[in-house]
Amino acid sequence: MLCLISLVPRPGWCQAAGGPGRGLPLPVTPLPGEVTATGSVRTERDYLDSSLLVVRFTPGGAEVTLTSEAGEELGRAIDRGSDAYWTAFRLFGVPRAGLPCVVRLAKPGFADASRTVTVPPRSLVHADFVLARASGLERIAYCRESGQTADIWWAWPDGTHAEPLVATGDDERDPCFTPDGRALAYAAGPPGGRRIMLLDLVSREARTLVDAGGDQHSPCFSPDGRLLAFVSDREGDPDIFVAAADGSGGRRVSRRGATDASPSFAPDGKQIVFATDRWGSMDLAIVSLGTGRIERLTDDPRDETDPAWSPDGETIAYTLRAGSRPILKLRSSRSPLGVGPLDDGLPARVALGASQPAWSPDSRVILSSVVDGDRRRVLGLRMRTDWMIPVTPETERCSDATWGRLPTPEEGLPRLRVRTSRGDIVIELDVARAPATVANFLRLVDAGFYNGLSVYRVSPGQLVQLGCPLGNGTGGPAWTLPFENTGLPHHRGAISMVHGDDPNSGGSQFMICLTDLPALDGSFAAFGRVVQGLDTAETLQVGDTIAGIAATNGE
Repeated sequence: MLCLISLVPRPGWCQAAGGPGRGLPLPVTPLPGEVTATGSVRTERDYLDSSLLVVRFTPGGAEVTLTSEAGEELGRAIDRGSDAYWTAFRLFGVPRAGLPCVVRLAKPGFADASRTVTVPPRSLVHADFVLARASGLERIAYCRESGQTADIWWAWPDGTHAEPLVATGDDERDPCFTPDGRALAYAAGPPGGRRIMLLDLVSREARTLVDAGGDQHSPCFSPDGRLLAFVSDREGDPDIFVAAADGSGGRRVSRRGATDASPSFAPDGKQIVFATDRWGSMDLAIVSLGTGRIERLTDDPRDETDPAWSPDGETIAYTLRAGSRPILKLRSSRSPLGVGPLDDGLPARVALGASQPAWSPDSRVILSSVVDGDRRRVLGLRMRTDWMIPVTPETERCSDATWGRLPTPEEGLPRLRVRTSRGDIVIELDVARAPATVANFLRLVDAGFYNGLSVYRVSPGQLVQLGCPLGNGTGGPAWTLPFENTGLPHHRGAISMVHGDDPNSGGSQFMICLTDLPALDGSFAAFGRVVQGLDTAETLQVGDTIAGIAATNGE
């Protein structure tokens, strides 16, 4: 049991394991995720008979849930880190035959991971996870304020890799991805002369989409990408307009004589929810694009604004302006007038002071602008948990976040460009059939591990091997990768993980097959293929280097 003390140095546990109070009930100092009731006590025997399950995962910032095979929740832990982290669950009363536990990890922008681990009594068990990005091409776009103006920035959904996207000094705000991910609409210009722009995310060229005089802002695309809704005051009071996706043929869909704002399409594209003061204070309303009928959704003397319809169609998130601090609320999109918000769907600690909601594509995470003094940042809030992760820095004023998927190849698989001293090689990764191996590879790519490494072995006409930090085929990262039998064949152009005599000794080294090598099938984990530049791979020689590996952004 001494190994448990060294691995998990918690004061309460150490005392129970061997201090002068041997055999006496002692207060419990819970581990992260430890299963124990508040205020309970445990004897030393309880601890000696307990089991410890240590879950290690990369990257950090994940929510970890432990359940029985029957679905009973045994524990939950939330980590808000960004690198490699672990959490531990102590299990009491484990039966002699062992306790099968289901470990589930969730993180915005990453595919959920799940594994069944049988924990024997009086044991220490490790479960290791490398989380794979749900799509290597997902991004969060947001507005970052600087003085009196703002720019558009974007980042990974976990807040890393933040960089400017539109920064011309023209006060760019209200970003909105097109559904196909190929472009981003936003509002730009001074008050009284704001227009809606469209940025092509491949060419990085921007053009004016709507400029009818006055102010145009808050663009929102229909789910099929054919329609654009926006707010315009070109005919007096701010109204909701709908136009073709190229900005042509705009028509008003709300009525004159009111201040209308914040349009959000229903998932079927046939309705729009928006905020309006036509009944006095700002309330939420729904307009049917087919009939033009407007239905009042909320009725509160306080102001309800910033509605966002979830992609699954079930929920509308909005902001309730109550005093000096806005409150983030949820309500069923099907509730009749007068039914209260679904308050239990949000982390309690951020219900106050949060506004401007936006949904992730899977309706499981809400992006929300949170005000803290003079600062404003964006958090990702996971539904029905107390889990959240910063998407933007705490030291900056950021808002107006939106979640989008960039264009993906026709095959729907992520592609990376490998820049070598002989030229570029584009590879495609098979996430579905090789999730663990691809996740490990992307983890190294994200860390810049391969930058500057050299080719260390070439069998002319057969294969090329790369990815050894020592340059001789004996090096790797600080971990090894369990063998994953992906079932992918080693055809010409295949990318496969290299390992030693032990199939579970893979790490960073990989090979490019220059011909069909069926003898490797089932023994090595193929995880992708070359889609461009195989002729470049055939010219590689020992000592040639990798300048870098990065996503192709759909090129």
